[in-house]
Amino acid sequence: MNTLTLVTSLLVVTAMSCGKDKTPSSGTSTPTTAKVAEPATAIKLGDATVYELVNRRWDKVDPPKRAMVLHADGTLEDINDKTDKPWMTFAIKLDGSVSFEGKPVGTISDRGVVGADGQVQIPLAGDTLSVKIDDKIVKVSLGSDGNVTVHDRPDGVKWRIDAADAAVRRTAFLALGLTMKTALD
Repeated sequence: MNTLTLVTSLLVVTAMSCGKDKTPSSGTSTPTTAKVAEPATAIKLGDATVYELVNRRWDKVDPPKRAMVLHADGTLEDINDKTDKPWMTFAIKLDGSVSFEGKPVGTISDRGVVGADGQVQIPLAGDTLSVKIDDKIVKVSLGSDGNVTVHDRPDGVKWRIDAADAAVRRTAFLALGLTMKTALD
């Protein structure tokens, strides 16, 4: 059980035990409202690999190349497509904050990709990110099979995310969102 799940479970148990005031007052219970702080994000860390299936020229990549690797400790490696070695390494925390060389670069959350200024840069609706490329919004969706589809463009299924856990796959998708604008423009 990761820390986020444990904290959420503890908050739910605390809220349930605070749900009713059992102090006798004329023999009835008085309901009370307990506010539970929800986690800011639904991040689950684990091992995942993002493969590029279609390059920037819309050519099929065969065999697929690693584009990103997410590790269980929150290390996110952006892979150089020529050398298959990491060329940039980010750190993702359970709260969704992302840093590069110790400096905050943004946050990934169930709202989408949030810039260091706190503004949503790439909004998320369900399993679809909306990336602004020039003056057009490009929709990019994560499928339950791990395929990442770019809609209304020749890219089609551009990436595939391999992860044993769907929640980790979603975290990798949101992390991929950090670089989507560059990959799609």
